[in-house]
Amino acid sequence: MVRRALIFGNSYIRRLETFTHENCDRGWLNLGLDGTDIQVEFFGLGGGTLRPGNKCVQKQQYMHIIEEYSVFLQVGGNDLSSENEPVKIARDISVFADYIINCYHVNHVVIGQLLPRYSERPEAYYNNKVYIVNKELSHLVKERDNATFWHHRGLWKNTPDLLLKDKVHLNDEGMEIYARSVRAAVGSLSRTCNVEQTCVANYKSKCQSRESRTRRTAAPQNLVEDVQSLVDEQRQELPPIYRPPVRRRKARQAAPENLSVPETNTKNRRLLSLGVKLVKDNTAVPIKDVTGRLSSSSIQPENSSTPRNQW
Repeated sequence: MVRRALIFGNSYIRRLETFTHENCDRGWLNLGLDGTDIQVEFFGLGGGTLRPGNKCVQKQQYMHIIEEYSVFLQVGGNDLSSENEPVKIARDISVFADYIINCYHVNHVVIGQLLPRYSERPEAYYNNKVYIVNKELSHLVKERDNATFWHHRGLWKNTPDLLLKDKVHLNDEGMEIYARSVRAAVGSLSRTCNVEQTCVANYKSKCQSRESRTRRTAAPQNLVEDVQSLVDEQRQELPPIYRPPVRRRKARQAAPENLSVPETNTKNRRLLSLGVKLVKDNTAVPIKDVTGRLSSSSIQPENSSTPRNQW
């Protein structure tokens, strides 16, 4: 798709258009850019200003031409010849660029660097203001994606030699340097547009591939029955789980100890001295009762052949 770029501004742009037409044989037609990629149009108003007046470039009769994909601006130089503050002029230029972007749906605006003049007296007064405007503009659009500040390389060194006798406009040599700078700016717009379109195309292709990957077959209506049948098949295929028997430890019981009456009495006295109590059916039994039962019912003489009582 062929893109369109508008070069909009003051008398510098009007003279630039004349230069390109007069030097078509040298390759300056369409500013020397490929016409199948980008079409360049010019609008230059001699003595054009941002402030209200007869030559104000913000008039509707001039602004209707801004219906392009991208715009190169060269404005603000004629406003510095008055008593306007340079910082205010820089902000006015930035606001004008925002107005073009928002009202005319322009994709990108390049703001051209203001050039020095030597017609004013004193010369340093005007050029110092130009320096302040350029510095402020560079700062205002530094972090923006839809606006760029463009430095015109080669026009600040030996500038008096590149000007006409009026010490304001560029001669043929200076105009050719200026044309190359503007062409580079418009070419950068073309590359930016290509990058943006490539990014958009890549994003759309990624979204489409992502949608195709996420497409799945519709779930069956009898989903519960299908899942249950699948579970039953898996159960039939799986071998039974072997569970070894649980081994339990057998509690060891202490062997009964055969005691004679004297030994029993000795142990009972020992238990009694230690404060040990015998319990039967959750009831404390006195030691002497145990001794009495042993002596009355199951106690045998030590030298008898009858087995000893167990305790």
